[in-house]
Amino acid sequence: MSVLPLLQPDIDALDAGAPDSYEIEADLILRAMELASEQPYGFGVEDLERVEAYWSQLEAELSFLGCVVSLTDGRRFHLLYICGEEPEDEPGDSLPGPETVQVTQMMTTEDLPPQEEPPWIHDVADINAWLRLPPPGP
Repeated sequence: MSVLPLLQPDIDALDAGAPDSYEIEADLILRAMELASEQPYGFGVEDLERVEAYWSQLEAELSFLGCVVSLTDGRRFHLLYICGEEPEDEPGDSLPGPETVQVTQMMTTEDLPPQEEPPWIHDVADINAWLRLPPPGP
């Protein structure tokens, strides 16, 4: 899965060929799921039923994305994905930030984790459509 748009900050958002926000965020959600599948929770990208809510903070050096996902087996997870470089205190120095994901299993009725800035995005129909996930049932 590509996270190239985040690692190439010179991409102009107004450029006609630039990826739109849904493409970048969907790419990050899929990458978070791929990394999470390497942990002992027993799920992969193919188990994703829908994204319930998400937020992102996309910056040149260090980008974050948080999402709560529902799986086809009824489980829910909070994923926090981080990629990029974290600047050092000294000018000109930076530490390569590892691409990581933190995975927390949630109860089926548990509220979203607290998140003030940036706020949770609850209107997820477009991101789920971008991910080619079926709309929620009646």
